[in-house]
Amino acid sequence: MESHLALIKSQIKELEKRVFPRFPFNYMVFKCLGRSKNITYEVVDISYTGMQLMVRDGGHDFVDGEIIKGDIHWKGQELDVSCVVRWTNEFSFGVEFKIIEDFDVKIRNFLSVENLIKSIRPLHLEELSIDRPASLKYWLQSDGALELFIWQHQDGELSKFQIILLENFVEWQDGLGIRTGKVLTKRDLDTPLLHSDEFIFQIDETEDSEKINFAKEVVSVIPEKCIPTLAKEFLQLKL
Repeated sequence: MESHLALIKSQIKELEKRVFPRFPFNYMVFKCLGRSKNITYEVVDISYTGMQLMVRDGGHDFVDGEIIKGDIHWKGQELDVSCVVRWTNEFSFGVEFKIIEDFDVKIRNFLSVENLIKSIRPLHLEELSIDRPASLKYWLQSDGALELFIWQHQDGELSKFQIILLENFVEWQDGLGIRTGKVLTKRDLDTPLLHSDEFIFQIDETEDSEKINFAKEVVSVIPEKCIPTLAKEFLQLKL
């Protein structure tokens, strides 16, 4: 079975693992205060409650439970954050935002639908030197905040889509219908032959209307230069 379609259920039925192609560069970065080295960390995943950070050269020295402060930079915008380190590995670490003062409002403004769409990139139109599955018809990304994959059958008919929107997951598959869930973890699987991310999702027992409505809101404002009108109408119909 092709890697992008692989679905492995754990012993806990609600958890599912997927592997998706990865675009190896984000414009959203984090600059930590109080560090002697001027290191910029790539934001590979972000939500209203936290983010996953990566440094590609030299690793890092953060430890679990450490409190750090700094600024998230995203195409001319900045957001001051205070975080607690929740997990670490050699090249990446995850942090939880400390919700102080009006931070909840600030992070929602920073990750607004307007900003997500302003930063969206149609990766299927770019010449990428990575292994992209032939059945992946359209691929949109807005740095660590939004991923949209639309797949096709061999005859060209659209067969499936997945929307990863902050910590939300929405999927429609031909013959199976729509499902929703939550992103639990994301792991870089960079190898000499394949650039991909491994996601673990917690699937909702029943479809979550709030996640679907959030996805609808985003899809409704995707510009035509990113995906054709027919593909956009297909998404709206299935949502």
